[in-house]
Amino acid sequence: MKNNNYSAPISHLALKKFHIVPIKELDPASLKISAKKAKFDREKIKYNTLLNAIAKSLAVKGGFAEYQRFYDSELVPFLKKNGLTKRVDLLKHRLKRFDLPGLHELSHQNVSERIFYSG
Repeated sequence: MKNNNYSAPISHLALKKFHIVPIKELDPASLKISAKKAKFDREKIKYNTLLNAIAKSLAVKGGFAEYQRFYDSELVPFLKKNGLTKRVDLLKHRLKRFDLPGLHELSHQNVSERIFYSG
């Protein structure tokens, strides 16, 4: 779901054989644009193969066609049902009192580790 109130930073998805894909949005049209902007270090990869690899790395089996179906029929309805329609930067401190010199903003990796490796 795109929303112009907040622009997400570009993240980079590393695939096998040193292919790097810049990811900004998760909608299928944006992923197609990202696939066209992919960087190749050693060997080129076909566009459709790259799209399928992106879908697989986002934990969707069945390739990019299945990702498009998943996005439209499951992800978007889930976001709407749970009121997740507005993008917000969850990593920045929103209150000024937390903007102290000793406190650093969280990174995507910090959040990921807190969720998946916290026990």
